[in-house]
Amino acid sequence: MASHSSSSDSDESSSSERKRKREHHDKKSKRKREKKKEKKSRDKEKRKKDKKSKKRERDGEGERSIITGKRIRRSAGDVADAEGELRRQALLAHMNEGEGARWERPKAGAAAGRQVAMDANEMHKLMEKGLAARHEKQMRLAQLVRSSNGDGLSGGGFGGSNTVRPRNYKKERAAAERGET
Repeated sequence: MASHSSSSDSDESSSSERKRKREHHDKKSKRKREKKKEKKSRDKEKRKKDKKSKKRERDGEGERSIITGKRIRRSAGDVADAEGELRRQALLAHMNEGEGARWERPKAGAAAGRQVAMDANEMHKLMEKGLAARHEKQMRLAQLVRSSNGDGLSGGGFGGSNTVRPRNYKKERAAAERGET
């Protein structure tokens, strides 16, 4: 019996030994994983800082497109670089012209006096003139439509014989079904 108990003791000690080794190994691998993660995050932050600093350097030297917002890349030795730069500066100056000036109300001068002086008779004449112009336009369009519907035209169409009237397939099919030609 003593031998039996000693074998169970050795089994217990070996199992506890294995358990202890496994725990030790788990702790060790856990520490390794944590160190790797820390190193990875440090490297990532370092790369991010490098990217940001490079971007700041790039942005300072280049221009961006007004339309797309993309950075415009120009080398220093471009053929049209000096001419293009002068042209761009002139265009910018023209676009920004008067931007710093203050807005002032127009002074009541001759133009304002003319508007006030216009009486009801002048206003009535202007309105009649506008109505007459509108009436003439309507008459021209009506005449054009009437001429396109005329029997004497070959092909018909809006605007005379030079244009072709679109086919009405629905009407043509209905006529064909009825036996009409």
